Amino acid sequence: MKTMEVALTRLLATTDVTYYRDARRRQVPVLPTGSSERQFVGARSKVVLLDGRYDAVAAFPWAPDGLPIKIYEYSSNRSWNTVAALKSPFGFTEGAMYLASATIPVASLSGLSGPAFLIREVGGGCFQGAVAAFVGGQWILLSASNAADQESPEIGGDPSFRHGYLFTTTVCGAVPAYTGDTVAWWKVNPSAGDFVMVRQEVISTDKKASSDS
Repeated sequence: MKTMEVALTRLLATTDVTYYRDARRRQVPVLPTGSSERQFVGARSKVVLLDGRYDAVAAFPWAPDGLPIKIYEYSSNRSWNTVAALKSPFGFTEGAMYLASATIPVASLSGLSGPAFLIREVGGGCFQGAVAAFVGGQWILLSASNAADQESPEIGGDPSFRHGYLFTTTVCGAVPAYTGDTVAWWKVNPSAGDFVMVRQEVISTDKKASSDS
């Protein structure tokens, strides 16, 4: 495992440098990429075992192919190869993300046989996130209902992994739901590639009361 981790670290460091130089040539905004190579820092997960193979997920502030979320697999020749790449669900210029952390949390979620990977991005008040998983023979970003009750792979409400569920909250400065501040727990519905809410709790109605007055 240590050999794999070292090889992955080297690959991602080289990729960071290459992507940053491409970003400067293409005049990608500094907001997601930073103003120096040291500030262009991709996020990565730990190495996990999935269906008999070793995989890892990385996310870059920007990628020249417009697909900044990369999934790597460790091959028999002791090197990491890209096996899938996903679009950013977050916005900014095409292929860009404003990453909140250099670590991608990994967890086993209810309803999902393999691991799930949480990529977090800085948001206004609440952090946003996207969850990558291997479902139905392919890598996808799982969707969840947003504030407008629409399915979206961009998941708001400071998403985190807790006790086998995706946990979200409106208690972080974002616009609260009509019923007041809430916390919610979600499990995976693999047949649809999305999250299903299993529990929601209203923990404050102060903001609702003030908006109704």
